[in-house]
Amino acid sequence: MPTVFPVLGHQGNSDRAQYNQILRRYPDNSYRRYKRSNINLREIVLSFRGISKTDKEAIINFFNARMQASTSDFEFFVYNPQETSTLDPTGASATGRHLAIFGQDDCEFEMTGKCRFSGTILFFLLN
Repeated sequence: MPTVFPVLGHQGNSDRAQYNQILRRYPDNSYRRYKRSNINLREIVLSFRGISKTDKEAIINFFNARMQASTSDFEFFVYNPQETSTLDPTGASATGRHLAIFGQDDCEFEMTGKCRFSGTILFFLLN
């Protein structure tokens, strides 16, 4: 069973659905659409504002472990805050749980106050 991303997200998030297609618009306002697949390519961005150093380090350690892992350990569970308000660290609860991979190559946080940090992370949802 994949591991679970350690933090739900504190303030704000976005959820985006996208389909793999090519859309060409022409000067006469007509268009042609080439659909490549029927798969919904969902992604979410979790925003972390004013989190503690402990939470920041848990996120960075989790990120580093996945990015340095082999292909089989790269996937993990993330809970979407738009679908659930609680995080199950065991991954047993299916409500709001998605198989995911990181959608970025870096994990950056900035210090926004005394021992408080902020940042955002992009996830590609696989289910």
